Amino acid sequence: MSIIDLETGDQPIANEDGSIVADCLPHEIASRKKRGLQAPTTAWLRQPLPEFAADLLSESSLRRKGYFDAAGVRRLLAEHQSSRDTWTYELFAALSLQLRDEIFLQGNRPWAAQTARTFCGSAILDCQRQGHWEASRREEKA
Repeated sequence: MSIIDLETGDQPIANEDGSIVADCLPHEIASRKKRGLQAPTTAWLRQPLPEFAADLLSESSLRRKGYFDAAGVRRLLAEHQSSRDTWTYELFAALSLQLRDEIFLQGNRPWAAQTARTFCGSAILDCQRQGHWEASRREEKA
């Protein structure tokens, strides 16, 4: 796979070792092994949860779906949010299963629809303001 400059269509000139940006980075970064990107899930679960997550991890939702002991999950969340303990994997697993149930078994996707409308609507407005929308429509017709 080669990297192409999207602006010019040119392929960048690589160093002898095949690296492209090594000259632009500090040696300790350019020479270290690759590592995966880790989401800040622990910190995210310690903050006030977004409405959809709070709803899915509420005692009533946990009881209604019945996958987990509601009191146990609520205890883990309280311990995690107060930094008494770290329950990232357990809480994220519970949230993921609750969300999958809501979307795929219940067919309820209000958060996804609202997020998509908000994102797509603002993206279209930005394109219209910058004139990209009309230009791309003209290209499609040509």
